[in-house]
Amino acid sequence: MPAGSKPSKPKSGDIAKAAIQILFATGRTFSVEQLRSQIRALYPEALGTITTVSLLGALIEAGEKLTAFGLRLDTSGGSVCLRTTQTDNAMGEFLRRETNQTGIPDLSTGAMEVLACVALKQPVSFAEVEKFFGTDKRAFLTRLKEMELISSVTGPDGRIRFVTTAEFLRRFQAQSLADIQAALQKETQ
Repeated sequence: MPAGSKPSKPKSGDIAKAAIQILFATGRTFSVEQLRSQIRALYPEALGTITTVSLLGALIEAGEKLTAFGLRLDTSGGSVCLRTTQTDNAMGEFLRRETNQTGIPDLSTGAMEVLACVALKQPVSFAEVEKFFGTDKRAFLTRLKEMELISSVTGPDGRIRFVTTAEFLRRFQAQSLADIQAALQKETQ
């Protein structure tokens, strides 16, 4: 940077994008100050220009756009984290009704919630499922694999990820996951 020039102030969209990338990649909850420090590391030339107010403003703007992706920003108690929206609960309820209507052996509410999570977030790792629910769901994942409703695949990073199967689609009388999501969307309108 030339002597005497001021650091360029990052745009609100750039701040929000950086914050969301950090939250998504780490899966952690940050204090506003910690998140601000993380973003400053991405914009070292603008070290003093990212204020708490500019960060919170950028997050509020971005938060409205995230709902289209089933995500929301939680900014309570001075902390910021990325959470999923209630779409998963609606998907779980939809799958439960479909399960009962199509004669699939009854699954517990927990198993249906995990199945809905996998269906919406696939491919999803065990750690992501555990983090989403805040508890160990290994037994549900195992049961769903035994029922051949989900399977595991190796992701490009070498981690095991879970996806729905052709059996899942067959049991829910759908050609694709998009059919189930469209039926859910139609029902919730």
